[in-house]
Formats: sequence, C-alpha cells, structure tokens
Amino acid sequence: MSFNTKAMGRVCAAAALLLVSGISFAQVQWDKSDPVAGMIRNVQRKIKEAGGVARNPLPAPGRRWTEKDIRCESAGPRAVCETGLMGIRVERWAPISERSCMPQRDWGIEPDGASLWVDHGCQAWFTVGGYIRN
Repeated sequence: MSFNTKAMGRVCAAAALLLVSGISFAQVQWDKSDPVAGMIRNVQRKIKEAGGVARNPLPAPGRRWTEKDIRCESAGPRAVCETGLMGIRVERWAPISERSCMPQRDWGIEPDGASLWVDHGCQAWFTVGGYIRN
C-alpha cells in the first residue's frame, strides 16, 4: 500500500480547518471532482459568512492556555456562564445538583466558544481550558 503524501497533507489541512472552524463534516458540500479542495472552499465560505469568527479560534501569538474552575447552575430555564476565556473546552465536570447534567442535553459550550450554558436544573463545577482574553 502506498500513500500519496501530497493528498494526505491536503486532507490533514482540511481536517484542521474544520476543527478550528467548529463546522461539522455534515455541513460541508462536497465537490466530486476534487473533494478536498471543494471542502476547503466551502468551509472558508462558511467562516466568511459568519463574519470570520471561528468557534475555537487559534490564539494570537503570546496567548496562553489556562484552566479554571467555573460554577454554573440553572434554576430551571437555560442559563449562560461567562468563563473569561476563549476557545474553551470542558476538561472535567462534577454535578452538584440531584438533577441530571448530561453533555449536550443539560449543558454545553456556547457558539462563541467563550461561555457555558446549563439547562433543566443542572448545577455543576466545570474545569474549562481556554486561551486568556486580552
């Protein structure tokens, strides 16, 4: 079995672009003549349509990754909790309520990539990692 390293590099670049943009493979329109180039063009267009904002932006030079603990709770309806970070991901969470706190159903990351949302009475401590905002 042989690999076309140029094609593999293009696929890796396209996958990285999807990851950074927060766009799923299901949202991408494929070009049958050149699927990778078509995907890259489509993702770039979607980012441009969104005002150039990526869900998990790459940091500017000098930005540091850090982790912090955030308590976020919902008394019933959806609540949003600011983290003070950007491009966040949840490293760990520990429910402190008797209510369920299931990812994507009872809590998740807002599209801005900087805050958490909780719903359905979920109360939890979240350890989030992200880049420090300037």
